[in-house]
Amino acid sequence: MPDFDKIGIFLIFVLRAVYTTIPAIAANIAPILTQKIPVLAYPLDFYVSIKGERLLGDHKTFRGLFSGILFSVILMTGQYLVDRYTNFKFSLIDFNEVNFFWIGFLMGLGVILGDAVKSLVKRRLKIPPGDSFIPWDQIDCVLGGLLVGRIVWDFPIGYGLVIIFMTFFLHILIRHIAFYLGVCDTKW
Repeated sequence: MPDFDKIGIFLIFVLRAVYTTIPAIAANIAPILTQKIPVLAYPLDFYVSIKGERLLGDHKTFRGLFSGILFSVILMTGQYLVDRYTNFKFSLIDFNEVNFFWIGFLMGLGVILGDAVKSLVKRRLKIPPGDSFIPWDQIDCVLGGLLVGRIVWDFPIGYGLVIIFMTFFLHILIRHIAFYLGVCDTKW
C-alpha cells in the first residue's frame, strides 16, 4: 500500500518548487513578450564573431536581458509581498533570510545568461536555431537562474535537483501542448 502522506508531502513540495520558479519562468518568457519594443535591441555579443560566425546572434539582446531581469524582480516582489502580508507562505525561499530584490535580480540575470551560454554552445556545435538540444533547451533557464541566484539563496542541493528535474518535464509537457494547439512548430 502506498504511503499517501509521503506522496502528498512530495506533491506539495513540487507545487512549491513550481511557485518558486515562476519569476525565473517569467524571465525566460520576457524577451519573447518584449521583442517588438525597439529600445535596447542591441545584441549581447556586440556583433563579435569567431571564425566568421557570431557568438550569439541578433536574437540575444540587451532588451531581453533587461526585460528578463525586470520581469523576475516584479514577480519575486509579488511573491515577497504575498509571503510578508498574508498567511500564504508557499515559496521555498525564506524572505526573512533572502532579500527579494536581489534574488529576483540574480535569478533573472541567471536565466538570460543560462540561455545565452546554451545558445553559444549550440552555435559552436553547429546545431541550427530552433533545432532540439535536449536536455539543455529544457533546463538552461532554471539552471542559470539557480546557479546565479545561489549567490544570495543558499538552497539545499535537493531543492535545485527537484526544480531542474521538474522543469525538464514541465517544459516538455508545455511544448507538446503548444505544438498540438498550433502555437509552436516543434514538440521540443
